Amino acid sequence: MVVVCEDITEQKKAETALMESEQQLRRLNTTKDKFFSIIGHDLKNPLTALMGYSELIVDRYDTLSPEMIKDMILEINSSAEQLHKLTENLLNWSRVQTGQIGFNPTQIDLHNTVQENVNLLEPLLKAKGVAVDLSIPEDMGAFVDPNMLNAVLQNLLTNGIKFSKPDNYIFIKARTLDTLIEVTVTDSGVGVPATLLPTLFQIDVSHSTRGTANESGTGLGLILCKEFIELHHCTIAVDSEEGKGATFRFTLPTSESAYDALPRE
Repeated sequence: MVVVCEDITEQKKAETALMESEQQLRRLNTTKDKFFSIIGHDLKNPLTALMGYSELIVDRYDTLSPEMIKDMILEINSSAEQLHKLTENLLNWSRVQTGQIGFNPTQIDLHNTVQENVNLLEPLLKAKGVAVDLSIPEDMGAFVDPNMLNAVLQNLLTNGIKFSKPDNYIFIKARTLDTLIEVTVTDSGVGVPATLLPTLFQIDVSHSTRGTANESGTGLGLILCKEFIELHHCTIAVDSEEGKGATFRFTLPTSESAYDALPRE
């Protein structure tokens, strides 16, 4: 009998590295495809609207009524807001993918930060006839990157406004769970279809549902929210029923020591 023993440790390591490299390449390809899809479709639509309405005003200004001009200017403004939000999300997302975004957490007053973001979106709230009910203790602190939290709050609030109807409310609440804070943003709008819930935060699945006033979107904002929350080693999720609104919930560390104690998976 002849017994042959061979150490294949290095071979297994090489196979594992190859599999990880292949998975990373697939993720990069998915990211690239999503990026060009957004540029080719979602970026084109508001630009087309901007050019179309502005050219119409220039060419027919003398024959248009003040009411028609005002309507076109409102459409131009809406398209400009879409472009601004989309460009901002694209820049932030690309910086995350390339590791160029700085992560600088600090202790903040959560109530004041949320209120500031609500105030920033007040024009959108008024235009849609939607109100915000804020229920966060004034002395509640969180250890976060302020810029990332602002991006998360603005995306979730914009989503809530988009899918709400006039006279609806958006409820923002926060509660302490041991060393974490759970923040919820709840709207009473159209809700998310059950078929979309499992893939709502996935980059390789396109979500471009129109809002109640025909507002467009790319789904990139929610993906960005997930990226930013996970950089804090926390989680984000959604509960929804079609026709009954949606609740987005995410966690944040209460302090620097709480952040340091979180698992680095």
